[in-house]
Amino acid sequence: MMKKIVLGSALFFMMLAGSACAVEVENPAETTVVQATAATVEPTQPPTAEPAAMANQPADSEVAVEPALFPAITTNGKFGFVDPAGQMVIEPTYDSAEPFIEGRALVRLGEAWGFVDETGQEVVSPRYEGGTSYTEGLASVLQNGKWGVIDRAGQMVIEPAFDAPLFFRDGLAHLVTPGKFGLIDTDGNTLIEPTYDWIDGFYHQRALVQVGSAFGYLNPDGQMVIEPQFEGGEHFPLDSDTVSEVLAPVRLGEMFGYIDAAGQMVIEPQFEYAGPFADGRAVAITSFAEPRYGYIDATGSYVIEPQFDTAFNFSEGLAVVIRDGLSGYINPDGEMIIERQFNTAEAFSEGLAAIGIFDGQEYRHGYIDTTGQVVIEPQFGFAGPFQGGVAVVGQSVGEAYLYGLIKSDGSWLIEPQYDALTHFADQWAAVMHDGQWGYVDVSGTEVVAPQFEEVGVFSENGLAPVRINGKYGYINREGAVVIPARFDNAFAFEDGVARVAGGAQDIYVDTSGQTLFTSPGLYGSDFREGLATVQIDNKFGFMDKTGHLVIDARYNAAGSFNEGLAWVQLDNRYGFIDPTGQMVIEPRYDMASDFKNGLALAVRDGKWGYIDPTGAWAIEPHFDGGNVFGSDGYAAVYVDGQWGMIDRQGNFVVEPTFESYNTYFFGQPGFPEGLAAVGLDGQWGYVDSTGQMVIEPQFTYAENFTNGVARIDLPGQTGLINKAGNFIYGPVQLVVDPILSE
Repeated sequence: MMKKIVLGSALFFMMLAGSACAVEVENPAETTVVQATAATVEPTQPPTAEPAAMANQPADSEVAVEPALFPAITTNGKFGFVDPAGQMVIEPTYDSAEPFIEGRALVRLGEAWGFVDETGQEVVSPRYEGGTSYTEGLASVLQNGKWGVIDRAGQMVIEPAFDAPLFFRDGLAHLVTPGKFGLIDTDGNTLIEPTYDWIDGFYHQRALVQVGSAFGYLNPDGQMVIEPQFEGGEHFPLDSDTVSEVLAPVRLGEMFGYIDAAGQMVIEPQFEYAGPFADGRAVAITSFAEPRYGYIDATGSYVIEPQFDTAFNFSEGLAVVIRDGLSGYINPDGEMIIERQFNTAEAFSEGLAAIGIFDGQEYRHGYIDTTGQVVIEPQFGFAGPFQGGVAVVGQSVGEAYLYGLIKSDGSWLIEPQYDALTHFADQWAAVMHDGQWGYVDVSGTEVVAPQFEEVGVFSENGLAPVRINGKYGYINREGAVVIPARFDNAFAFEDGVARVAGGAQDIYVDTSGQTLFTSPGLYGSDFREGLATVQIDNKFGFMDKTGHLVIDARYNAAGSFNEGLAWVQLDNRYGFIDPTGQMVIEPRYDMASDFKNGLALAVRDGKWGYIDPTGAWAIEPHFDGGNVFGSDGYAAVYVDGQWGMIDRQGNFVVEPTFESYNTYFFGQPGFPEGLAAVGLDGQWGYVDSTGQMVIEPQFTYAENFTNGVARIDLPGQTGLINKAGNFIYGPVQLVVDPILSE
């Protein structure tokens, strides 16, 4: 008998992987689920750089070593703490518990939060509305709707007066107001008023800051030691990197160079792209017209000549490089330590890297060590990075495709059991069970039971959008609804501001759900790089995060800012502006797209090509249509009614022979996970980067692969397949979701 399902939103087929586990141990009285680790760190998201996460640092030797105790939930729903043998050391009396950080564990009793030490003593009795784990001997607590800071003894050292928790690193914490950032010290002194558009973390005593459209650097005293003068910038090397010179990439005009900690230009601007240094090397591209990746040293000289189609930063002494569709690993001297042999390869993490092999029928993923030795045989449809000694993997189990967790020796920590797992964000991942979504932490403990129709990612303020009975609201990390589900749409918070309603005039709310401002015109967008589009009197402009119009509404159309530029339309011609509203590429194109991976689509005289950030043609216009370049260096183009695939030199790697190509999202890789969904003679199948048809056209529709799984349609049916083309779920009858059909 054919099963019948109701397809909800696209979240049913969303990113299906993360990192989660649960371990059951027997207690004489009851069963417990051990929670291994769920450390809270401060997220960072600068507009021009991809920073490293801020790791919690022990305040002193007294708290550097954590006790081997783990939160555990019993069958009666109460939390206690067990040792590695599964013995209950702190009795289960709490309604929620977090792991020990710096000798203290956050616990909840009813609606009140407090802290216990490793003996079970309540050093801070549960009395606060919320709290964070300790960092550098301090923890934020919520009292009467405001955040303050307590020390390890529970004494209030910074009175509750703030709208967001304070996470300290090197004695400083971000002071956040809607759309602006400052710094505060451990005594509660405001070192830097929240006047900056962004402040990154400190690396080698320097923090990247944004002032309007210009970037400079502060020192820990809050002094502007390198004045805002650059069009873009990234961070100095990580403090843990003792190999690299203390240099940071900055952009002047259209080219990148490097400055030292005093702001002196050490490597003159000469690269169209340059990344931060790691292990003494930085990825660079001299010209997008000849986009070959190489690595430079601290003199700006190429020590590894540009030769790769794609190159990545070094991690644990090795870097992934791709050429001719195969991935391998090089060392900082450019020696190919692990030969190019893999169809997919990821960065090393905890001494292991996930690799993928196509065996002629399907992709199988396993793990190698830093010598290239296979330590976990390729056997999974999906394999994620190791974090805390565990990694999420997916595989077929009977007719289902489920996700679980393995240990570094390849043994199961959690047998495959979840229908879906998202990627982890700040130690939590969304999981789906029986069509309902909830969250697990990195130990696999269900911290929020599956109960929602949709869920989103938690923002830095600890809130995530969810859908309940067709409406959207926000929950906190305890799963409590803190902003009632009353909106038609809800999006993630950014710098304390979230867009919650589509349609006529969009509304932007704060973390309490109170309206901060209404869009000054129609159809406000999400904020991108600090600005959002808005329509006023049939013209488009840009507003900041206070709702003020900062770029006048004078354009016929406008796109979001991406890579420092936004397209605008004037008199039926497209050009590009910077965040100050200055026209940096004059309107001369018939049409244009956002910049992605250094290039933008543009149309001249009815033909499509690709331009660089100066407006020069990187690939001359001679296509009938196209998609932007993906991170793998490929883009789909349309010629004489057929789709093909080109590289960044404009050469065809797959000749235009297909009538359809699935552009599931803007900027996707040309071959997501090595395969592209294409249509031929009215049927959909999958092709690889050599043009080989890996899964023959046979479906009425096909989506691209995500974590080893793709959705396909047959007449009146839908299902999920693996990379061998075999069904791992379904096919089942397709039924329209009544919510979506309204």
